[in-house]
Amino acid sequence: MSLGELQFLTDLRSLYLENCELENASALGNLKELEILVIHFSDIKKLPYELWELTTLRLLAIWDESRVLIIQNLQPRLERLDEIHLHPYIEWGITSISKLCSSPCLTSLSLMFSSKLIAKSFTFPPLESFIIIVNSEAPYDYKECGTSRRILTISGFSLNAFTKLFWNVEELTLYNSMDYKNVVPSADRGGLNELTSFHIEDCKDLEYLVDTTQEQGPNSTAFSNMVKLTLKNMICLKELCHVPGLQNLKQVGVEDCLGLQVVFQILRPLHANEENQTSLLSSLTKLELDSLPELKYIWKGPPHLVKLQSLEVIRIERCPKLISLFSAVIAQRLPYLESVSIIDCPQLTLVFNLANEKDGVDGAIALPCLQDRQLRNWIVAFARKTFSSNCHP
Repeated sequence: MSLGELQFLTDLRSLYLENCELENASALGNLKELEILVIHFSDIKKLPYELWELTTLRLLAIWDESRVLIIQNLQPRLERLDEIHLHPYIEWGITSISKLCSSPCLTSLSLMFSSKLIAKSFTFPPLESFIIIVNSEAPYDYKECGTSRRILTISGFSLNAFTKLFWNVEELTLYNSMDYKNVVPSADRGGLNELTSFHIEDCKDLEYLVDTTQEQGPNSTAFSNMVKLTLKNMICLKELCHVPGLQNLKQVGVEDCLGLQVVFQILRPLHANEENQTSLLSSLTKLELDSLPELKYIWKGPPHLVKLQSLEVIRIERCPKLISLFSAVIAQRLPYLESVSIIDCPQLTLVFNLANEKDGVDGAIALPCLQDRQLRNWIVAFARKTFSSNCHP
C-alpha cells in the first residue's frame, strides 16, 4: 500500500493501518489534520521525521513484531501527545524516555522498556490509564491499549518511580522489586484500594503486606478491591495482616515463603461494633498454600470475624508444621466447599479443630457441596462425636 494515495484526504482525522506494507511512510506528513494514528503489524522500520508536521496528532499506537526505530528528532513532537501506546520492540534513538513519559499532556501510556532508559530519580506522572512493563517480557494484549486498564509489571527496579501510579493501579506484578519491608504504608500510604490483582515474587525484603504497627489513620483501609493475591518465593515474609477491607478477595495463592507462620491474622477488632461490619474473607473462593515449612496457622484471631461463606477449593501441600485447617466456628460456615486437598502435611491431624470450642457451636457441620462423599460423611460424624464429648465429659 502506498500512503501517497491518502495525501488528498486532507480532512482525515483517524488512520488505522493493519497488516500493511508501507512503502512510503513519509507520506504520513501530508495528513495535516490527523489526530489518531494506529499502526498494527505493518512493515514500518522507523517513524518518519515528517510526523513532526502533524501538529494535531493526539494519539500514536504502534504494535509490530519487528523493531521500529523512533528517531531522536521526533522526541519534541511525541512529548505533546495525549496518548502513546508502543509495542515492546520499539528501538529508541534517544538517550532517555523520561521526558517522553513526563509530558504534561500525557494521560494514557502503554510501554515496555528497560530501566536503563530512565534515570533513577525519574517518577511517572499520574495517568488515567496505563500498561507499563519494566525489565520484563510479560505479554499484554495490544487491544487493551488505550482502554481504561491500569497495569504495572516491574522487575528488578525501584518502586519509587511509580508512586504516583499506585493510587489507581488495578493490576500490579512485582518481581524482585520491593525496596521496603511492607507495601502499606511504605510503598503507598493510600492503601492501593483500586488494586484488583497483586502478584509478588522474589521480593526478598518484604515482611508484611500491611504493617499495622504504623499508624494509618482511624478509618484506613488497604486492598479493599483486591480480588486475586499471589505470593511466591518471599523468603522474609512473616504474615499477612488484616485491616478493614479484603471483603472482595476471591483467590489467594502462597508458595515458597520460607518464614511465613500465619496466612490470615486479625490483630484487633475492626470497630467497636463488629456486628455491623462486613465479614472478612466473605468472598474467598479458592485458597492454595504450597511449600510453607514454618506455617502454623492459616487463620489466627477472633474466628467469628471470618466467614468463609464462598470458599469452594482449598489445597494445602508441603506444610509440615500445620496442625489444623478450620476452627469449629469457621467450619460451620462452609456451605459451598467442594474440594479439600491435603498433600505432605504430616502434622495436620485435624481438618476441623473442634476442641475447646463450645460457645456458639452446636456440632452441626454439613458441607453440602463437598464432592468427596466419604470424606463429607466422616467429617460430619466426627464433628457430632467431638461436640458431644466436649459437652458431656
